[in-house]
Amino acid sequence: MFEARQARIEATFTRFVAQLGLPGHAIAYARAITRAAWDALPRCSRWHSPEQFVEVLVFHAMKAAGVPVNQAAFRAASLLGTMPMTARHWLLHYQQYFPKSLRVASRDPGTEPFFAMLKDEKLAAEARAVDADHGNVLASLRGRMRAGVCVLLAMRANPRDGQSTTDVLATMGISMASAYNAANRLGLLFPKPRAKAEIIVEATA
Repeated sequence: MFEARQARIEATFTRFVAQLGLPGHAIAYARAITRAAWDALPRCSRWHSPEQFVEVLVFHAMKAAGVPVNQAAFRAASLLGTMPMTARHWLLHYQQYFPKSLRVASRDPGTEPFFAMLKDEKLAAEARAVDADHGNVLASLRGRMRAGVCVLLAMRANPRDGQSTTDVLATMGISMASAYNAANRLGLLFPKPRAKAEIIVEATA
């Protein structure tokens, strides 16, 4: 069955990794485990549809290679639609079928790949400064959430006109609620600075 679908799998894989801009080492790993991953998944099931199989293969390769998953980009590149990552049950459960030789612990990519996703270079610099200032407290967090907390704190300290913290975090594949809860749990949330207009009104009252 693999041979019958190999050409379609390859075409889907090539398109997907090109859209994601997947680095070479992750692509090489995915290609190396393709047949073993196929054989591990249930026969004659939707796991073997080329589109679903390729998503599993690429997602697993990204985890193994320590490549951060940009959820928005992943969904946009997929041929299976733009449903949330949490609705893609095949990405939540595929490892139950993988043998120990294929199971890998996710490598923590650190904060830098997430800071690099920010289009606002000044915000990225401010987030890095927060990371440096609170390094000891943030050490318990994995890179993705650590970066999210840093961005949240940076934007609370210096709000941006027309920029929503929720939207900025979403570009990094991080939910506002998760970042807020993590920062609150670590005791890093402080009162938001008041807008200048509020201070002027108070001073002239």
